[in-house]
Amino acid sequence: MTVIMEENEASATIIIPVIDDDIPELSEVFAIQLLSAYLESDPSVSVPLNPNSTLALITINPNDNPSGMFQFTMNELTVSEDAGIIDIEVVRTGGLFGSVTVMFQTVGDLNDFTLINTSIVFANGESSKVAKLNIINDNMPELDESFDVQIFSVSNEGTIGNNNSLTVTISANDDPNGRFGFSPSSLSVSVEEAGAVVNDDNIAELTVIREGGTFGTITVPYMIETAGANDLTPTSGLLVFQEHETQQVIRITAVADTEPEIDETYSIFLETPISPIANGSSLIDDESVAMITIPANQNPYGTFELYAPNSLSSLSVEEDVGTVRLELRRTTPSFNDIIVHIATLSDSSMMTNDTNGTIDYTPV
Repeated sequence: MTVIMEENEASATIIIPVIDDDIPELSEVFAIQLLSAYLESDPSVSVPLNPNSTLALITINPNDNPSGMFQFTMNELTVSEDAGIIDIEVVRTGGLFGSVTVMFQTVGDLNDFTLINTSIVFANGESSKVAKLNIINDNMPELDESFDVQIFSVSNEGTIGNNNSLTVTISANDDPNGRFGFSPSSLSVSVEEAGAVVNDDNIAELTVIREGGTFGTITVPYMIETAGANDLTPTSGLLVFQEHETQQVIRITAVADTEPEIDETYSIFLETPISPIANGSSLIDDESVAMITIPANQNPYGTFELYAPNSLSSLSVEEDVGTVRLELRRTTPSFNDIIVHIATLSDSSMMTNDTNGTIDYTPV
């Protein structure tokens, strides 16, 4: 490279192009040195140089993020409460020169998580690193909860990228909409078959309780087993629990009929609750089925009476008849074998030896 200074010219400009590229670089230094000077008209005539000013150093400052740009690989993350320790990845793009410390801060309820790493250190040449976060698993019913982890400081002239905030959402947990079941006193109830007028004895009240979370409006279906369709009403229905409501009552009526019946017991089932969020509610173990018993009614075992020929109340016999036979009748078609106790009654002048007995009555 040569520069021509005109006659009477006191200074000239040396132009050195600096190439602007996209490559991350640290400081770079190069030198400009005066080598010689001579007359343009006669190159054999040398012109002296100042020995103290023949060299100039030029420094190109660090450029294109030589220490790197730091940011999260994602801006949203959803985890379950039992996730435990999770990794949050931070990437370094651009330059990989030098050791860089990345500092974090959090925004949110600290009862839900612990930031294990408040900072991480990228070694020279390292492009990816993870910070660890511990999700606290408790037994409290909770809806979705979110908090933010933010990159707020980077050392050694590193820069922070646009994706510098990560929102972590802990999914709803511990049945926030509640757990449903029959109350202990409702697991087995009795209801009388209705007569001409329905009263409180003819209505079974079964209390359904809501434990745990009480968030949201929840619908709980119920159903009586098919076998009870003719004896109980209604046979199915829906219970609607408003937000924060903890109990509802199912009212079941025993249907009146004219048929003699012994004790009848039917099951009533709670079915899967309908929740506004997936897995937000459940049934309580061993408390989702109750039993409803209708006691025996319409005289199911019948009425017993003595019957003698020609008379319903008396019979005359000779003393030497030997054996007297009377008919024991049972009214109404009925259930079960019945034992009937009998005794003979006499006036004061008669002996009563061997006059008591028992009949084992089997219906035919």
